Amino acid sequence: MKADMLKALAEYNNHANRILLNAASKLSAEVFANTPSPSRESAKNLLLHLIIVEAAYYARCRGRKFNFDSNADRTFDEIQKFADETAIELQRLMDSLSEDDLASQVTAKFGDQSLHLPLWQMLLHTFMHSARHRGELSIVLSQLGQPLPIPDLIVQFIDQSGQTWPFERE
Repeated sequence: MKADMLKALAEYNNHANRILLNAASKLSAEVFANTPSPSRESAKNLLLHLIIVEAAYYARCRGRKFNFDSNADRTFDEIQKFADETAIELQRLMDSLSEDDLASQVTAKFGDQSLHLPLWQMLLHTFMHSARHRGELSIVLSQLGQPLPIPDLIVQFIDQSGQTWPFERE
């Protein structure tokens, strides 16, 4: 059951990221790079942080090292490509996991300390981390005239069940 729930959250995470990226793509490069965000210097840096953290945690969950030059100045197209690659990596990871895999220990280095957590907790943390930053970016994008549609998880479940959502989708 845990695997099914995490797979649903992974699908939702990728869907919500696509919505976010679509809205952000409508901003000029200058506005995107120079608009401050609640937790980073700019909306661009916050979006890049969100994707970098996802990619880093997915690599940790596979026991791989993650290398990325976060200081390089990236265009929106480069961020979009990186986000697409990260979404594919998440899908591959989720497709490969069993219930037993989710209980396996993942080691992650934080500062000088190595910490160990079950894989499912690492994934759940990653999804919640991204949700928090998508919320921040939603506010910023709304203030810039690009409000995000609300991608409620219940709508995903209704669609998957073959039912029809009774309200207009933004």
